[in-house]
Amino acid sequence: RANGFDLSSPKDENGNSLPALTTGVYNVRAWLTSGELSTQDNAVSYSVMYVASGEQYSAKLVVMNNSGKVVNNYDESAHLCDYAIYNAGSSTGVVNITITPYDAANPLTPYNSDPLTVETGKIKDLNHNISLVTTSPNLSVRYRVTLTGGNYQEDTSVVDNTEIFEAAPGASFYLNPSLRSNDDTANRTTVYNTANNNTVALQDIEWTKMSWVDEIDGWTTDEQNRHCLFLPARSKLTIPASSFWFLTGNSFAIELCYRVKNVSDYSENVISIAENPTLANFKGVRIRPTNITVHSSADTTAGNDTYRGTNLEDEETVHLLVSVQSGFNGRSGKNLVTGYINGTKGFQFALEGDAGFATANSAAIFGSDAADLYLYMMRFYPMGLSSADAE
Repeated sequence: RANGFDLSSPKDENGNSLPALTTGVYNVRAWLTSGELSTQDNAVSYSVMYVASGEQYSAKLVVMNNSGKVVNNYDESAHLCDYAIYNAGSSTGVVNITITPYDAANPLTPYNSDPLTVETGKIKDLNHNISLVTTSPNLSVRYRVTLTGGNYQEDTSVVDNTEIFEAAPGASFYLNPSLRSNDDTANRTTVYNTANNNTVALQDIEWTKMSWVDEIDGWTTDEQNRHCLFLPARSKLTIPASSFWFLTGNSFAIELCYRVKNVSDYSENVISIAENPTLANFKGVRIRPTNITVHSSADTTAGNDTYRGTNLEDEETVHLLVSVQSGFNGRSGKNLVTGYINGTKGFQFALEGDAGFATANSAAIFGSDAADLYLYMMRFYPMGLSSADAE
């Protein structure tokens, strides 16, 4: 039986008997029909293992499902597939996993796992860090799960290399949704700094109106299977700036990747890393659905906003890097602020005096009452970054 279907006496859609199945992996398609209405719903498809009578102590099988989906470059926990094994009646089996990235038809350096002991009959997730340092648009990854002494299954996923960017070195703070899950009930309300391969829990964070249900909110994936922190309208996350901001009056950079959707009020902030973000004379970075504006402690005059930010397309995925270089060109008190949007310079301006944005009253606020926010990552750097780091 597989999911309630008896495969020992298979029949076709008209109820006619089919030849007996032999041991192997089969694809089962199922759908509901209504003879009275002559309607049929969409078929679902699932691969199953079938062990014929008398072969339960000799059959060795691997089955793979939920494979072949598009994954994203620089996803540290890209979901490639689910798999399960049957190992001749044993409760465990040993598998080897090979993952080979391709640039067009050219194979790149493969990953080969150590032998893994897994339970039989249990669904396992195959997740992998996809990090291909290239601008090529023709990337893919092929993965194979092999059971020792048995069969193997393999498939290929296209790697999307258009949205998420490679990390520049030196980040002191990294909020990475690809490592999180709503299923982690004990820790899902904790926000971690995972920079430098550490896992440090932030203090004094605040969540507003969260249910922690996949596809509804929280640590989930979007419709393109990208890991994100999803904050639908009226949900918010507030992080005190002291949790990640270690410098005031020095060079630094803030990097974000996000998308805004279903906007009902374009004048509301969706992300702010600032003091007094709802006021015209805020200090920091203010992001609205189609606009980014930056104020420093030295100049908060709203009349200068035309050159201290840029406009955005509605509902686009935005990779934003705001870099502040203190003492620019060796001149004390001279600072250069540059904003890069999806790898391209979007704005740049000079400011005199204190380059600091963060104060004791600053906070990072994610979410809005009037839009849905998908946050793919955030990094903070205790240094200024260049155009090469934004590309």
